[in-house]
Amino acid sequence: MWSLGCILAELFTGYPIFPGENEVEQLACHMETLGLPPRSMLEAATRCKMFFDSTGNPRIVPNSRGKRRRPASRDLATVLRTTDKLFVSFLAGCLDWDKGVRFTPEQALAHPWLSESVSAPSASQV
Repeated sequence: MWSLGCILAELFTGYPIFPGENEVEQLACHMETLGLPPRSMLEAATRCKMFFDSTGNPRIVPNSRGKRRRPASRDLATVLRTTDKLFVSFLAGCLDWDKGVRFTPEQALAHPWLSESVSAPSASQV
């Protein structure tokens, strides 16, 4: 579901939603839009110390162009440059940090962005 969300965002905008140039910036791109990952995720991570300090704060490092990405500094609608709340809601469900909260395929299929976009076939199409 994560990949589906990333692909839909890229198809919509024409650009990768998380354009990190290495794994440190990739994670920073995720956090810039999605906020910090859940504490439980950090506690289970084997390489947490590479990306977060001992208090769980992200290590903010500049990329090759000097840009520093800050957690939760951009919202999904701004990144996508859209006001389509259903689309933003759908992508947010696909891109939740917590795989237990992230949409399942069945939940995605039932989301209004898909269910309201798909109309029943007309009598002439049957």
